[in-house]
Amino acid sequence: MNKYKKIADWLDGYVPAYSWIFFNVSPSEPDELTLNSVQNERELQTFIDGAREVEFLFALDLAKEFDIGTSEINLNAIEEFNKISDWVETQNIAKNFPDFGDNIIVESVEVLETVPSVSVDNQNQVAKYQGQFRITYIETRKEIVEDVNND
Repeated sequence: MNKYKKIADWLDGYVPAYSWIFFNVSPSEPDELTLNSVQNERELQTFIDGAREVEFLFALDLAKEFDIGTSEINLNAIEEFNKISDWVETQNIAKNFPDFGDNIIVESVEVLETVPSVSVDNQNQVAKYQGQFRITYIETRKEIVEDVNND
């Protein structure tokens, strides 16, 4: 099971304006969204029954046109990224999480950065707004899940 594919599917709930979510490739065109892997899948703790709590990070890049002047273009761009972050927080409160499979119980999806980092591609007049997010989940042993489902 590819967790990034599951996250991209989950993001489709927000992203009707984006025809495609790129993966690990940030195009230099405005109005594109990219899901990026982050080098981290860290076990937080292991339980006596063999289950484990895991932290899984990912990043989103939003490419938007930018202006070197004082127009509202840049303000609108950061506002769009904030809307994505707000959507993630709303999904977390509602416990609407990506489906990682039968033996994985997602506990939370959190916004790690309240202000995205910004990088600029002057040649293409595109700014990239990037923020990181964390999914915390419990991975149970398959036998435990089968026992619970058979009861």
